[in-house]
Amino acid sequence: MTPKQFSENFGESMATLIILTIISAGIYPIKWLAERYKEWNELAGKKIYNNQLFIAVIICQGLSIIFPSIGNLFFVDTVTPGTSTISIANTFFIFGKLSIRIGGVLMIIIAWKIGKWFESYCEKEFKLNIKVNKILLILFNIFYLNYLFLKLPILANMKTQNQKLTEE
Repeated sequence: MTPKQFSENFGESMATLIILTIISAGIYPIKWLAERYKEWNELAGKKIYNNQLFIAVIICQGLSIIFPSIGNLFFVDTVTPGTSTISIANTFFIFGKLSIRIGGVLMIIIAWKIGKWFESYCEKEFKLNIKVNKILLILFNIFYLNYLFLKLPILANMKTQNQKLTEE
């Protein structure tokens, strides 16, 4: 596989990725990962990250949507003084916020593992010494990886041009 083929197979327009993530309330990056998971593992010759980690992200994402909805069922405008309806609703809201944070941390872990694999794959297959910026990976995880995938042909071209210049 050439860098261009890699980019075409695994990269996606940044605008599309961002818009679909917003429209799907954060579900699209999970779909994006699921579509590429099998091929990445085949290229790596092993599992880059395990299924349980991926399933945990899906569960956390689902719970982050479900818990606030359940909380809304308990939250009513006419609360009788002395009842604990508000605290029940708040508990569900808190669990929803906790779920989205746990899911976010798990996405960072998955992105970290993919980033490490990407570095070694580029070194082995394309002889490119690509270093994934860890801060950008933590902040933008899937979006940053997609950016690197799209940029791979450009980096390979730059390396080829530099080699030609040094040979002259």
